[in-house]
Amino acid sequence: MLVTVRGDLDTATAPYLGARLDDRLRAHPRRVDVDLSEVDFLGVADLRVLTRAEQTGARLGRLPRQGR
Repeated sequence: MLVTVRGDLDTATAPYLGARLDDRLRAHPRRVDVDLSEVDFLGVADLRVLTRAEQTGARLGRLPRQGR
């Protein structure tokens, strides 16, 4: 399962990102890929969310941008 996130990820977005990843990990616990290729800013709070998700099965990565 792929989760794509875009834009600025900061303290305000961390709860939403956490909930989205938790939902995906419950539905597909073996692996969730997180596409960070469209992220312009990644704050510490969201980095913590991503690290926690990675420890429970998410694979973080940057996919090549299409058409760029």
